[in-house]
Amino acid sequence: RAWSPDLLVQARPLLTGFADWLADTAKTHDLVGLEQDWVADLPLSGIRVRGRSDRIDAKRGGRGLRLIDLKITAAKTLRQRLRSAGGALQVQAYTWLVSAAGLDRPVEQGCLSVSWTGAAWVPCSDQPGLINAADDALLRLAHGQPVRALAGEGDGTSCKACPAKGCCRVQDWGQL
Repeated sequence: RAWSPDLLVQARPLLTGFADWLADTAKTHDLVGLEQDWVADLPLSGIRVRGRSDRIDAKRGGRGLRLIDLKITAAKTLRQRLRSAGGALQVQAYTWLVSAAGLDRPVEQGCLSVSWTGAAWVPCSDQPGLINAADDALLRLAHGQPVRALAGEGDGTSCKACPAKGCCRVQDWGQL
């Protein structure tokens, strides 16, 4: 099926921004992998985790790996999402999977926002504790024990948008 001319016109800013970012990043990084599949078992729960990273680059000069998750969304929206507790779980899982596979742990991880206004790198701080918390929660679930939500931690603001707000009992979290 052919793309309509209108769609191509609408997509031009996205494609141009992405192409500009690729040209700029080629000056400082070498491509290591695209759409790479990863599989590893979490150490506590033994649950198998699968993921597919969008892109991994290596900084020239031996300064480490950069893990990139491509997102078609505005950089501002993406920054807000990554700042929330648990918002960076996908990127953290990819980072963990890469190191579990025996590669060096990425020294940079984040998302590439591709939107109508161009492409922008949105870094995500390394949070190895997030994967450990998820693994611990999965282990507790496997043994029928109660768990805390990863996102929000009962801060009141995240609860308003939480899909589990009708059945979550934040007042009981202190007993966990």
